[in-house]
Amino acid sequence: MTNQITAAFKTLRKQGYTARQNFSCCSSCAWYELGEQGKDEKVVFYNRQSGAALRGAGSFRFRRRGPQYLYLNWAGDANVICEALEAQGLTVVRPESEVESIAVEIC
Repeated sequence: MTNQITAAFKTLRKQGYTARQNFSCCSSCAWYELGEQGKDEKVVFYNRQSGAALRGAGSFRFRRRGPQYLYLNWAGDANVICEALEAQGLTVVRPESEVESIAVEIC
């Protein structure tokens, strides 16, 4: 799973995106840091809170029914980001608007 996400993020970097894994403690801090660096126009990332869910995939103590997701924050073209993820064999739930996260099924 992580290798597929890493490969998709590498593809996105080649297309001019800032793509970060396990970036910052939370989404608010991540967006602040990206804004300070001037890298908030074309970006995709998940924070450490979301990364914890990824590392625990398949071993949830209180397992919910149905799929579990890794939620990606993004700016830019959602279709380009989703296509890069899907090209790596990942199941993606595309956002319906620019304020929704991209969801990647992790189990």
